[in-house]
Amino acid sequence: MISQAIIDFFSRIYGSFSLTQRSFIVTDAEIIKQITVKDFDSFVNHDLNFNEEIDKLSGKMLVALINDEWRNMRNILSPIFTSSKMKMMFGILSESANEFIDVHLEKSKSGKLIVDCKEMFSRYTVDGISTAVLGFKGDCVKNEESELFKFVQRMMKPTFFDGIKLVVFMVSRWLYVKLRFQLTKKEVKMGPLYIFI
Repeated sequence: MISQAIIDFFSRIYGSFSLTQRSFIVTDAEIIKQITVKDFDSFVNHDLNFNEEIDKLSGKMLVALINDEWRNMRNILSPIFTSSKMKMMFGILSESANEFIDVHLEKSKSGKLIVDCKEMFSRYTVDGISTAVLGFKGDCVKNEESELFKFVQRMMKPTFFDGIKLVVFMVSRWLYVKLRFQLTKKEVKMGPLYIFI
């Protein structure tokens, strides 16, 4: 008979596989806090699937960096998440939320309002990220023809070739690297957001 302690442990941490690579998924908030705050030096390398050889854009993200690169970048980014800066970000996101509500209240006054919830909240998300993180107003909620939103849509929409690249990536990393595939599309690298990377 399985003891309650073992059941409790596996409800907080469990394993998974991505083809042949194993990983652990932590669901307990206290353990996550222990790993990310107190013991972060022991958990440096998160996901070895993504590096600059696999994808130049994804390979520069914090979760893809390893060893000293990760430590240095974490030290650079940590001051961004002080309580005062988080409060400031909350204020910015609140303004975006209020604008979002005002726009849709105004649209609803005309009578029947049919909305695409996915697109509506996607526009709000792009606005929030561009304002709070990148420092410019995206104007995606008010402006139906927003170039920024169109760019993000192109970036997120997978093509048949994207599917082929993903299959090659999952089956043979060696072949993927040899063929010089990149998960990020070329137009994304040339797009307006790439200058921030």
